[in-house]
Amino acid sequence: MNIIEIKDLSFSYEKTEVLSNINFNIKENEFICLMGNNGSGKSTLLKILIGELKNYTGSIKIFNKELNTFNEWSKIGYVPQVDRNNITNFPISVREMILLNFYYDFNLFNLPKKRHLKLVEEVLHSFKIEHLADKNFNELSGGQKQRVMIAKAMVHSPELLIFDEPTVGVDAESKKVFYELIDHLHKFHNITIILVTHELDFSDKLIDRKLILKEKEIKEYV
Repeated sequence: MNIIEIKDLSFSYEKTEVLSNINFNIKENEFICLMGNNGSGKSTLLKILIGELKNYTGSIKIFNKELNTFNEWSKIGYVPQVDRNNITNFPISVREMILLNFYYDFNLFNLPKKRHLKLVEEVLHSFKIEHLADKNFNELSGGQKQRVMIAKAMVHSPELLIFDEPTVGVDAESKKVFYELIDHLHKFHNITIILVTHELDFSDKLIDRKLILKEKEIKEYV
């Protein structure tokens, strides 16, 4: 089964075309590495897939539903670059950071319920970060932030995980731990993974295929 089906996808920022007639599929439980030079459109493609950018042309199906009508976002976990998660002047604990993934359940009169708190505690335990639960997220190391963001993405037990250069700004040992972790999630939890990275020395043995964005198009390498 294809989890993602993309046909003739194009996207422009005002008059600047970034993606042109892209076509590719991603199967269930595949581990895909998305590569390309800086400015090639990788992050743009990911933002389209997670619903942040809307004004594309072409067809995108996720879990066999057109993206413009897709509403099962709990099936998708997204982990951005660690250095994009510095929440300056806004202290937030690790527990609160993970709890934000339930934000659509909350409002002024509908605060977090026991089930939300229970799921957060479970994911803190699963990722062995209970000791960080009450620490300020902004004061963590790059590797610790990365682990917290993966835990946050996993709190809904997604079927698809999308990583946008998640090891930027992270030390070598934390990178090694990261790749061991996502390899485990892929193999033992049957999670489909899309990983944007340039670090083939770490990822090459783990992935099923490379998709390379070049000249606004996708080139596929097995």
